[in-house]
Amino acid sequence: MTAHNCDNMLAKLAVAGPFVDSDCKDPQSHSASTSSSLAGDLGFDFEALDLQDETAVPELRLPMMTDPEMGHNFEALPQLDRLSPGIGGPLKSTKSVGFELAVPLPESPLRSRSVPNHWRIRAQLEPPTPLRRCRSAHAGGLGFCPGSLSSIATSPHSDGFTEDLEILPTERGLRVGVVVSGSRGDVQPHVALALDLRSLGHQVRIFTNSNHAALCARHGVEMVSVFADSQACIEQIGGVSGETLLASLKSVSRAQRAAKVWFEDHPGKCTALEDALEDFAPEALLTSNEACAAAVRYEKLTGTPTIFACFFRAMMEFQSSMLQMQPPRPAFLAASGLLDEEASLTEADSCLVQTGPWFLEDQPTQKELAEGDLARLRSFLDAGSAPVAVCWGSMIPEGMEPQSMLRLALEALRLMRRRGVVVGGYARLDELGDRLLNGDLVDEGWSDLAEFARSSVCFVADVPHTWLLPHCSCLVHHGGAGTVQTAMRAEVPSVVTPVFVDQFDNARAVSRLRAGVGFEEPLSKVSASQLAEAIAAAELQQPEVERLGERLRSSGGSKEAAAQLDAFLREEVSEGHFARQ
Repeated sequence: MTAHNCDNMLAKLAVAGPFVDSDCKDPQSHSASTSSSLAGDLGFDFEALDLQDETAVPELRLPMMTDPEMGHNFEALPQLDRLSPGIGGPLKSTKSVGFELAVPLPESPLRSRSVPNHWRIRAQLEPPTPLRRCRSAHAGGLGFCPGSLSSIATSPHSDGFTEDLEILPTERGLRVGVVVSGSRGDVQPHVALALDLRSLGHQVRIFTNSNHAALCARHGVEMVSVFADSQACIEQIGGVSGETLLASLKSVSRAQRAAKVWFEDHPGKCTALEDALEDFAPEALLTSNEACAAAVRYEKLTGTPTIFACFFRAMMEFQSSMLQMQPPRPAFLAASGLLDEEASLTEADSCLVQTGPWFLEDQPTQKELAEGDLARLRSFLDAGSAPVAVCWGSMIPEGMEPQSMLRLALEALRLMRRRGVVVGGYARLDELGDRLLNGDLVDEGWSDLAEFARSSVCFVADVPHTWLLPHCSCLVHHGGAGTVQTAMRAEVPSVVTPVFVDQFDNARAVSRLRAGVGFEEPLSKVSASQLAEAIAAAELQQPEVERLGERLRSSGGSKEAAAQLDAFLREEVSEGHFARQ
């Protein structure tokens, strides 16, 4: 037991972006109790709130715990355990954890100013960060101690009151940054990994394109916009092409030039990556694809380990230098061996872990299903036979107008006399569909397609594949690795009409595995009759797809990757072994 002379218990925390309380009469008064190094953190997502009274001593309100492996949202818990020091009045809110903090700030020009002595913190404990039971000599007791609280400091206003408190040893999570730029197919697997890392107690923040903010917010993952809107850039350059990584470089270069123009046209929309990383101060970075260079630069400046993830073998080989970085650290190939004909790893790949795909479990809320696009879609699905889904996602083929993409889909469905769901994607096919139904597309042949679409097609801007696919007989798509594997996992045959890079390999894999039909030709060269024949042939392969689905559902995926990362972070990074190498 350690004695502390204090009238208030002040927990030293690592606080991101503190706010100076305007009501604090002496913002320098805390300086005697602050520390030059961080003493730990609570592992919460939290924000500073205004204090009602500078001199008030709050109640400490913490949720009662019945399962030490589960966390709770304070706002949802009616039962609270309280510590009332007996001096001053408590904070009024019953929906927050309120207590006073002495906050040592990270060394940064952005945080060089002092902060007020008295803080009120609103915190949300995220599972499975546990609360650890501790004992207090104070009447009433503390009851519970947040999982990573590691020290007690003395208030500069001490009146000699002695509080004996034992805090059991705990392990705090680390701050993990994810730097990724690209389409939704590039970002969504990282959201899945972020959720799994967070469940292991780590704080994760994703630094990515501005158009992925809604995706991250939907799943409650911290996100900072640092890269240009990828959809706007693809639209600006008129689509992409390239059957190999080398052949794709022309499209990538054009997209990068479009990104520069986008930044000029949208000042203040994004934060500079360097500033965003400095603010978060990550203890490890995960990165993939074209964002790797920025992450490696940050490692050279700060020593923060950069961990590489890729989603198909050609990218791994193209960026093989990421596997040779020193000191050693894990790297991930997040793809199923079903798609990877060279699934065996060589000695040179000794740090590489092939986990299988990182699936994001995404189901619409009841509110979403009751209104808007998804309500219309649910009514459409209930009204007839299983439809064919058409979703070209983030792809617009160079030289192929979105109207041509829509015409191809509708003509193929009409030839088959089949119902269909057309998902908007970067080509905004849902908006074109609405124009068609409203009579705004009047070129030759559109009137007949409009009549067919009114009775047999539902257009939606976006819909989670994990929810939609079990209702469908087949999925027509571009062949991104994530979409191919999601369709297999849902036991739905694919028709792959490739556009870009690995999609051509994935099309061949789909045909080889009898998981559907993959075209050798790019989407821009596929005719409506060819597409209709491919859909019919793919649907005959349903039994084989069911077998593949069982194999994919058994892969470790993002949970395996998170476990590997957790071990590396706690054993190598947290203990200082990585830095000493």
